[in-house]
Amino acid sequence: SQYADGILQDSPYPKVSMEDILITSNTEENLSFYGQRVNAIYAKYKGMAQSFKIDSISEATDASSLENFMKTIGNLYSLSAEELIATRVPSLLASVHLSLINNYLESAEVMKTLGNLTDDPIRAYAALNTHAKNTKEEEGILLNIQRTMMANGVNFGTGL
Repeated sequence: SQYADGILQDSPYPKVSMEDILITSNTEENLSFYGQRVNAIYAKYKGMAQSFKIDSISEATDASSLENFMKTIGNLYSLSAEELIATRVPSLLASVHLSLINNYLESAEVMKTLGNLTDDPIRAYAALNTHAKNTKEEEGILLNIQRTMMANGVNFGTGL
């Protein structure tokens, strides 16, 4: 497992930095807008991924179908990250917002790697481990955002 995990570290994933995101002040209006945008982005791509999974998993009978499925899911992660990059974030949430973006960018690449299961099973195994780690991290990041919003009197919603 350590050998496989080290393989993926040889090809670093794209990352964004604080300079790449739009940071605003911590007003109630900005916090509320941020919460609405993040919820909308999450719901949009979660819905697209779920509908694609339902339609495609049963059809993924060969390596090419699996590769296309994983690439599509990877593209959804990329598109989600792009929308998050373009979302104004209150400075209070900038660090956790950045973590979410980088999690999605890494997940996008991981899903594409998983699509190459037959071509490179060791990298695919490492990608599977990274995906499991990222999924757990994503849950924690979203919970952190939700708690921060609630602590500042803004209802973040329950869609996450």
